[in-house]
Amino acid sequence: MIYTTVSGEYYDWTITRKPERPWIHSYHQTFVDKIYLASKANPLTGEAPIVFFTFEQALERIKQIDQVTRGMPKIIYLVGWQYDGHDSKYPDWGEVNDRLKRPQDPTALASLLWLMEEGYRYNTTVSLHINMLDAYEDAPSWGIYLEKDIIVKKDGQLYRHPRAVWGGQQAYWIDYAKEWEAGLAQKRIDGLLEMLPVQRQGTIHIDAFGIPLYTDPEVEKIALRRILRYWRDKGVDVTSENVYDGRYGEGCIGLQPMAWHINPIHGGWKYSLENPEIKEEMWMEIPASLCCGGVDEIDLSTGGLFGSSMYGEPIADVSDFIKPFCLQTLPWYFVNRFERLRLLKDGQVKTLYLSDGVVSRVENGYRTIRHGNRLLVDGEDVFVPALWRSGREIIAYSSQGYRRRKWELPPGWDDIDLVDLYEINKDGSKYLRSLKIDAGTLVLPLDAGQSVSIVPGGAQHLTKE
Repeated sequence: MIYTTVSGEYYDWTITRKPERPWIHSYHQTFVDKIYLASKANPLTGEAPIVFFTFEQALERIKQIDQVTRGMPKIIYLVGWQYDGHDSKYPDWGEVNDRLKRPQDPTALASLLWLMEEGYRYNTTVSLHINMLDAYEDAPSWGIYLEKDIIVKKDGQLYRHPRAVWGGQQAYWIDYAKEWEAGLAQKRIDGLLEMLPVQRQGTIHIDAFGIPLYTDPEVEKIALRRILRYWRDKGVDVTSENVYDGRYGEGCIGLQPMAWHINPIHGGWKYSLENPEIKEEMWMEIPASLCCGGVDEIDLSTGGLFGSSMYGEPIADVSDFIKPFCLQTLPWYFVNRFERLRLLKDGQVKTLYLSDGVVSRVENGYRTIRHGNRLLVDGEDVFVPALWRSGREIIAYSSQGYRRRKWELPPGWDDIDLVDLYEINKDGSKYLRSLKIDAGTLVLPLDAGQSVSIVPGGAQHLTKE
């Protein structure tokens, strides 16, 4: 069949340590997050469908996140945008959730198109959270999937995994290989791309994109890689929850740029949680530009040697983004810019040497990051350049606060003798004061939990760029 012409071969990323094709987005230099818009009704509990954010409210959250992150490039995936909310009517994606529309728009589709376009004004690519594994009996295409024998069976019966009950509905599993050979995977991908500008966004998130039980794993891996390449042929990167190396799992390194929870590649999640050294050695082989998180629970547990971004979806008040953004995403973004050269371990001291004299060190769980002799991260105090900004800017944060802490300014600030401080918050940055620079050193006061933007005096950087 013609559909098999898309390659399902394993891509050996170890040869070049680069993706098979360049990623559309630089995920290691992007804050990736989700917004949970809506849940479906639960027939088991009688719970009504819930709207957490309309499309209009989602834009307000995006605006606030853009303020807190100082315009860092962002990708936001929308959860529950389709049909009745999250996990509703898969495998179909053909209808936008009507409860999310703006009053002034004729359709929910028009409102979603508006949101995807408006996101660019706030340094945000707005795309979709979808699912290619699950199928529900109330889906419009359920009959077709049954007829073509695409739903996974056990002992001749449709398989009902006892834990695959979402929102009170049993989710059945799709056999990727059978769906591909029937042309239905391609059909639903093409239909979504015709309905929404996902190709312009260049990215999509596929939830629960793993190998289903009671299928042939080797056959399913081939189909999974075909699906990833098909999306990429259309100009769309695929991110997912996990990613594994082909020697032990699906084989998506080089085909998938980012995992929501960057699971260990060797041995399995639980195994590597108990043996984080395996993960550390793996990260010496895999550049962040090839594959990254998302949240890296193992690196968080070991103090952040390689860094980890933050998980913002469950945070209700965007003001509460400030601490995890400054302590996780900001150092993660900085460290990801440099090549990993060598890793030394001496008892409770682990030291990662990167290019350009950058050193990340964890001692008994306490993290420091230096650039040459200049200190950028000292436990929960940070003083890190915002390198995505068009002008010179530093973000400082302190968990406990301090009255007079000396920080050395980075190279390129030699001509600066005065800086302006702006407090960062979700509603916009507020001018605080100006401080003098003495021999390239800033003496800074910060309150506990305070984050500030530091720019050359009189830069007026907070106007929209």
